[in-house]
Amino acid sequence: MTWEFEAVAGPCEFTEGPVRAWKRKVVFFTDIPMSLILRYDPDSGDCTG
Repeated sequence: MTWEFEAVAGPCEFTEGPVRAWKRKVVFFTDIPMSLILRYDPDSGDCTG
């Protein structure tokens, strides 16, 4: 299996996650030092915090 990675946010100091919200089809992850919870929407490509 080959994995491909894509940066969807940044720069971040230290992240945890991701957690996928199944009903909304978005991904949540955290940037611990910045005290941020970020939300990535793969359909639109938007990443908000």
